[in-house]
Amino acid sequence: MKFDSKAVKSLQFSGKRKDFDAFKLKYMSWAGLNDLKKMLTGEEKVPKYGIDYGLSASDDKAITPTAKIEELMEKNQQAFTTLVMSIDGTSYEGKQTLKAVENTITEEYPDGNSYEAYTKLLHKFKPVNSPILSLLHEKFYTMKLKEGGSPLRYLEEMENCRQEMQYSKVNMTNEHFLRIVLNGLGPSYIMIVEEFERKIDTCDTEELIDELRGKLDVRQSRMRMAQRQNQRSSGNEKALLAFKKKFTGKCYKCGKWGHKGAD
Repeated sequence: MKFDSKAVKSLQFSGKRKDFDAFKLKYMSWAGLNDLKKMLTGEEKVPKYGIDYGLSASDDKAITPTAKIEELMEKNQQAFTTLVMSIDGTSYEGKQTLKAVENTITEEYPDGNSYEAYTKLLHKFKPVNSPILSLLHEKFYTMKLKEGGSPLRYLEEMENCRQEMQYSKVNMTNEHFLRIVLNGLGPSYIMIVEEFERKIDTCDTEELIDELRGKLDVRQSRMRMAQRQNQRSSGNEKALLAFKKKFTGKCYKCGKWGHKGAD
């Protein structure tokens, strides 16, 4: 099996629900080009250790795989390995997704089962059911940016909620989404809120969302810069106080000990 590093790079999947549809389309397109689609749909069966190859489960004798079985083994390994390598293993969502895929590695399928792994992902990222949708709906309409919180993270969470609601056919216009986001920014962002409320009725709302993201990015960068400056100022003041030793001599004005006349 030849490892396709270029395919893995182009197929990268974050492990988040909002990115799965795009990944599914790319992965199945790649599978079609490499004659692996039937393996992933179950039309071709993944060879089983102890039945199709390896040591017989019944009498412990070696099983010589046929040419067809060897071909299927190679297909399964290519599909499974590419799927695993395409998932981001550094994020929380990616790690949870990898765990679902890893569970298909068993004694019967020591190299993994590409069909079961892909099927698990289809179930994991299927449209949400009604109770979950209700919770998403409540979360979306009550979410507020906390004082001192990251405005970019707030916008990302709102976009994720909207995306998950859309999986269940809950359509939402960009204008409605933007108004809800602005409503949750809070009094610290009143200038930005008023600016975008004036623009909503006259500008392209999709472009406005990107513009808002840029404004929030600048605001967040300035907040962090101010925090660093405050930390440096506080550190300098502490250092200055530590440097200034208490005068222990006699005051030339009043004659008392412990301070200078200039103080």
